[in-house]
Amino acid sequence: MGEASDTAAPFDVITSVGVLQYVDEESRASSLSKMFSMAVRGGFVEVQYPTPASREHQFTIKHNEIEKAVEAFNQAATPNDGIDIIMDKLVPDFSGRKALDGSDLSFRTVILKRRP
Repeated sequence: MGEASDTAAPFDVITSVGVLQYVDEESRASSLSKMFSMAVRGGFVEVQYPTPASREHQFTIKHNEIEKAVEAFNQAATPNDGIDIIMDKLVPDFSGRKALDGSDLSFRTVILKRRP
């Protein structure tokens, strides 16, 4: 994720669709934290990615990575702040495409809400 100005206004909705699988694990954690912090209180963050990786230049995102990023963000947040997962859904790819390892491909969609 590119650097965003620390003075950037918060956003009502932040989406990351088909992006995080191209970022290494350490950078994904910091990118998620930055997205969470840039959401206005009461705002939403949507994250969607294929799982497992479906292209040679992609990274497989572990199922618990978003949960770990939420936990880290919430631990660092003030008592009345934080972010919650409000939807976590795994949808099979019905096109017949397969993951790199030959397994069935799915897309995970997670919607999070910053606490008001």
